[in-house]
Amino acid sequence: MFAVFTDKVSPRIRYVLEEVLGRRLGKSVRLCFEEQDYCEYHNLGNPHCVKYLEVDRSELPGIFIQRTGNILDQGMDELYEPLPAEYQFTDVEINQLTLYFENQFKRPVKNEVLMLLKSPLRALFKTETKLGFDPFAFAFYSLSRYEEYFPYNSDSLKRFSHQQSIAFKQNWGALPYLDLALVKLYLSLNLKVEEFYRFKIHTTIDIDIAYRFLGRPVFRQLGAWFKYPQWMLARIKTYLTRVDAFAPNRTVVPYLEAGGKTTLENAQVFVLCSEKNTKYNKQVMRSFGPWKRDIKQLNSITQIGLHPSLNVSMVTLSQSKLTPLDQDETPMYTLHPNSLVLWNNEKLWLERTSGLIPILNSRQHYIHLLFPFTYRYLTQLGIKNDWSMGFAQDLGYRAGTAMPFLWYDLLEDKTTNLTIHPFAVMDVTLKNYLNLHPEEAYKITSVMKHICAVLGVPFTFIVHNESLSGLQGWEGWQEVFNSWRDDLKQAKQT
Repeated sequence: MFAVFTDKVSPRIRYVLEEVLGRRLGKSVRLCFEEQDYCEYHNLGNPHCVKYLEVDRSELPGIFIQRTGNILDQGMDELYEPLPAEYQFTDVEINQLTLYFENQFKRPVKNEVLMLLKSPLRALFKTETKLGFDPFAFAFYSLSRYEEYFPYNSDSLKRFSHQQSIAFKQNWGALPYLDLALVKLYLSLNLKVEEFYRFKIHTTIDIDIAYRFLGRPVFRQLGAWFKYPQWMLARIKTYLTRVDAFAPNRTVVPYLEAGGKTTLENAQVFVLCSEKNTKYNKQVMRSFGPWKRDIKQLNSITQIGLHPSLNVSMVTLSQSKLTPLDQDETPMYTLHPNSLVLWNNEKLWLERTSGLIPILNSRQHYIHLLFPFTYRYLTQLGIKNDWSMGFAQDLGYRAGTAMPFLWYDLLEDKTTNLTIHPFAVMDVTLKNYLNLHPEEAYKITSVMKHICAVLGVPFTFIVHNESLSGLQGWEGWQEVFNSWRDDLKQAKQT
């Protein structure tokens, strides 16, 4: 148990203390407002005592963490800019992390990771304390996605892009910057590495187009013959053999089963269930028999979830921005309630087809997140876990963390029951957005995976059934995808 002495409390403080000290560590958190209550807990021999105050009370036991920033007050301030901070791991702390890693995986820590741990690291909410920053304010700012509630310059899909984030502006790179800061906090609180170590590999797969050629109505097939003449022979062969290169039973299933029992247990497969074919939703016909059978098979071997369709026309200007924008104004968007109706139809179809009732997991198509509307709609649908927290255009951690956390609705100032599962890397990000070759992608993502393993946080990635086929530009990527999936004990050393 943690005892936290504070002279101020708010829903935000309760949330972040419970998230950082409670849910992440599997411990209970006791807020103490009276000195006697706090000291009694300490006198019982409990080592975990924290003073979260604006000014230290040196006569009281425990570690002092300076509370700073109006981020933990009610309301939101678009102009608020938290002060940047800097901290560094000590040699003793680095030895603790590396020794635990080496004992777990029987291999040395990569030099790139060691260099990272030995270098100055950056956070937010600077304080004049030994730690150097307020980890709770930093965590709340990152996890709540505070910066995404204000107007922003969007991309063509009206998404919040990575260039808009404070992490990009601070040049933090593809690091789990909040996890690094919290590991520093935990070691400063004299926790052992095994008390906060939660590393595991989450293989997640999106099925946007279940089949390369099969499963389309006749008019779509005829149009494709003329649009893609270079695939004529492959198309004819598929029609004659009824064996499709993108089919989940030829891509997703073998890939998951090759990873073994642990991969299957920790995997998630997200199925696009759009009923109509549109610019952004090109799934095969719902009535196609092999598609229904593949969904049932996937549900029998691993966890499946909803991949809600994308309709950009339902992303509109918010009520406060219905008047024409001035030239220097930045738009603010909202999500039309019709999205909820559409997604509910898709969820019901997936439940009937798969036999999994209810569907509890979801990931947004094209990683299309719009705060707070997307998560509010998912909550209304009964979704308990969302796996969309990341960027389509770049690697890294949208909320600064690889750990799951409960979503906090800033506009209502309350903790919700929706658990957010961040991801670090996606196949199309590497090839289509960053234009990397497989060799470059392998090197970069191998370091990212090792950082997660050293810090003790999950490594979650996204691949698609199309990319697993090794066709249409995905030749040579299989080794990269295998390296993401495979346990570090079996993976080759580079």
